[in-house]
Amino acid sequence: MKMRVIFISFFLFLISCILFSTVVVAQNKKFSITARIPLQIDFQKATFKDVHFPFEFKEHSVIATNWGIDLLSEKEITKKLGVYIGIGYLRDRFNFQRFYDHQLLNIGTDSLPIGTTVYNYTYHLFRLPIGIAYKIIETKKLDLQVGFENIFSFSFLQIYNGAKPFANANNKLSHFRYFGNSIMFFIQFSKPISNTSSLKLEPYLRISNTYRKDPILYENANETNARTFDAFGLAIKYSFTLKKN
Repeated sequence: MKMRVIFISFFLFLISCILFSTVVVAQNKKFSITARIPLQIDFQKATFKDVHFPFEFKEHSVIATNWGIDLLSEKEITKKLGVYIGIGYLRDRFNFQRFYDHQLLNIGTDSLPIGTTVYNYTYHLFRLPIGIAYKIIETKKLDLQVGFENIFSFSFLQIYNGAKPFANANNKLSHFRYFGNSIMFFIQFSKPISNTSSLKLEPYLRISNTYRKDPILYENANETNARTFDAFGLAIKYSFTLKKN
């Protein structure tokens, strides 16, 4: 409950900053478009029935590498404070070996209720990042910012890689649904490469991660997984200034 209150307060704060920025457009120093490529290391945990005898129901831990691409619209509120919104994509793979319900993927053609396992499964996510950044160091050669970002994610394709119950069995699920949200803390190093563009490196830490459970994996779709401090990564960013007063 405490984490939920923190998240709601943080989200409302971000929304307030974005709304405020639209009011003070005439005072903004910069408006820029940024392309971002994040590379992320996930420390994944899940509790499910083991695929090996004696089939214990226990917690499993694995590590996975994921990546994405985002397009951001950034706007300065003051010389120190900025906000941004954007759209993006994330390949979110889980490296668990576990049972999955192949009948839900092959309705009408798969009638054998035999346990089948995956060695990994992947969610292809459309995501909406919203963030705020504060500049703590500014020089002619390098800027340093810190900030927070909230990301809303929606799954549009799910792929379950593993044993198939029969030849040409379907292992994909294409539908658009809300997947979850996460909160990141980041530090950004920015180096100008021209009067209107800059190259940025952004190490980040995921401090909160909530996502829906998956009925294909014998989970309750009405429940969510909640994790904290479960991933870190590095994003490469290229920014181009469109407007400068």
